[in-house]
Amino acid sequence: MIASFAWMGDAACRGLHLVLFYGQEGERGSWSERRELHAKAVCWNCPVRAACLEWAIERGEQGVWGGTNEEERAKERRRRQRRAAEARAAAAAATPTQQLTPPNDDDEDLEAS
Repeated sequence: MIASFAWMGDAACRGLHLVLFYGQEGERGSWSERRELHAKAVCWNCPVRAACLEWAIERGEQGVWGGTNEEERAKERRRRQRRAAEARAAAAAATPTQQLTPPNDDDEDLEAS
């Protein structure tokens, strides 16, 4: 989990107009697609792209972050949740379970011998 804002100071988008990354109210169609592609291009060679992407995934940010849009990050969150669930299931399956058996009267005879 990324708890610090320090990485933001090195972001390629620093100082650029927010509309590029968040769009305008009512925006749609080819204008929206072009704006998003331009925003993603800014992110492409950004030195803090990975940290930015993690930040956005963890917080459910809107707009373009880490070179991804909201839909792409939602897909990544679902993929990570599936992987975590699969890992938990695999760990549970690999954990030996101790079978409990009721005491047997013969066990006492063995101990007495």
